[in-house]
Amino acid sequence: MEDANLIACLYPHKKSRGARRAISNPQNISQFVPRLLQKPEPLLGRESRESTAPLEENKNEPPAYFYEDGLQLTFSHGPKGDKGFALRINQNEYDIVLPKLGEIKKLHGYFTFNDENRFIWRDSSIRGTIITYDGKEEERRRKFTWILSKDKVPDKKTEEIVIELHEYLKFQIVISKHDTHPDQYIANVEQFRAEIAVQDEPRISILGMHSPGSTAPHSNAHTPNQGRIVLKQRTLGKGAFAVMTHSWDVSTGIEYACKKPRNRERFDRGSWEKEIDIMSKIRHVSRYDEIPLPCLYLEYLPFGNLEYQHRKRHISYEESLTILHQSLSALEYLHGRKTPIVHRDIKPENILVLTRDPLHIKLADFGLAKAGGSLTTFCGTETYCPPEIAKYFGLSKSVPKDKYTEAVDIWSLGVVILRFALPDLPHPGSGEGIDWCEKIIDEVNDYDDDLIDFLSTAMLVMRPESRYSAQACLDRVEELFIPSRGGSLTPTPASYPNGYETMAAGYHVEERLAEERLAEERLAEERLAEEQPISSCDVSISKPSYSEYVAKQELSGLLL
Repeated sequence: MEDANLIACLYPHKKSRGARRAISNPQNISQFVPRLLQKPEPLLGRESRESTAPLEENKNEPPAYFYEDGLQLTFSHGPKGDKGFALRINQNEYDIVLPKLGEIKKLHGYFTFNDENRFIWRDSSIRGTIITYDGKEEERRRKFTWILSKDKVPDKKTEEIVIELHEYLKFQIVISKHDTHPDQYIANVEQFRAEIAVQDEPRISILGMHSPGSTAPHSNAHTPNQGRIVLKQRTLGKGAFAVMTHSWDVSTGIEYACKKPRNRERFDRGSWEKEIDIMSKIRHVSRYDEIPLPCLYLEYLPFGNLEYQHRKRHISYEESLTILHQSLSALEYLHGRKTPIVHRDIKPENILVLTRDPLHIKLADFGLAKAGGSLTTFCGTETYCPPEIAKYFGLSKSVPKDKYTEAVDIWSLGVVILRFALPDLPHPGSGEGIDWCEKIIDEVNDYDDDLIDFLSTAMLVMRPESRYSAQACLDRVEELFIPSRGGSLTPTPASYPNGYETMAAGYHVEERLAEERLAEERLAEERLAEEQPISSCDVSISKPSYSEYVAKQELSGLLL
């Protein structure tokens, strides 16, 4: 049964003798909680020993902390100080008295709640603290904040959170669940925060940043790394060159889609630098860590991509119009720049869903994007490739000799919309080469429908110079389909105060066509300088041990 008064319990981790001393200390009697279970006496005798399964093989065995005494933190027995439940070695304004061990001196840290009502630990020591989530990221930090509970991170699958204050002082913290009466729990948290009158000073730490006071003194002692800690939750997908993971920052709770090279020894650093440069040009907030491996921290969107959403619930005709309108808004911005940016790999997997009801999408994965009005690289995904690229499929060493333009994005988006608006279109993956493009043209010519007629006239046109520009397509779409059929309005620019945004966001990485060949062609293309190079952007770099390329701008004044 859930206890609305209980916040968390501390137990010795792996029989930590320092933790046991703290728990048995008479000064901590008000927080003492007896063990939940008594350890059964081992059975003696050869036959009994042989028939007893080892502990690790018994999946029904209760957690080890069930057999340990502990200390509990409750709302009714709140902290004595004005910051939270303090853990310290002296007896003034303490909540839990710690044993004297080595470098543990005075106040080590305290448990409290942040502005999002998440239960957290704030280190205040010189030595620092190590907190692990199921054994992940065993790194020491000081003057640092860790989130321990609430919302999606740490997720419900996290079974063990361990707080190490010293080699011989380790607690396992077990957070109380409050799923049955969450409103009562939140009310208790808000009352707790009101009573301790949270000060402004810790706000620096809560962002994973550090004030000058957190700098370690010059000595022979080990200085804890002061960088942020980002933990992997799960793998979202893998490509030939990159792996994408869902990760979160333990101090802020911000979730990311982290893109790293799949091969640690062999990756094209220049391609990574180009991608971050493209993202800076489209005014997206992004980070690029250089050490030990390149890593792009991108926005995580839990709704996934259009293909995933279509499998869950078919994209409707109305939603197809919304996708078309928002995607054209993005392309209008990209193509309308002084040096146009061409995406070159538009497909359902690279269009992410921010919300489904109402539908709001984002154009993602700019790994193949290029700045320049004339392009040559053979790239993209077969089903969505335009004729000017598709005609080279099946040819050896088939880098196109003919340059192409941003019109490739218009064709690809047209096929995406056709994919959802025309149920009879063969499933993606069946397309190959110019024959597939001609089949698409035949398909759209057989339908009498306003949307299909628009696609066949403006977007799905064999000759790239005959396709409409993104701006012309957008104007025509707004003229024809807003309000849309059935009386329901598709989103208009007025629906989003400052226009639609296009941004490099987290995404499910899909296998790309001929990626190995594409990498070779990229290198050849750069050596020959066939395409216009991308100019450098305002990117700040800090070294030596922790590098971030940070690009911060706004697109149409709208940031999430």
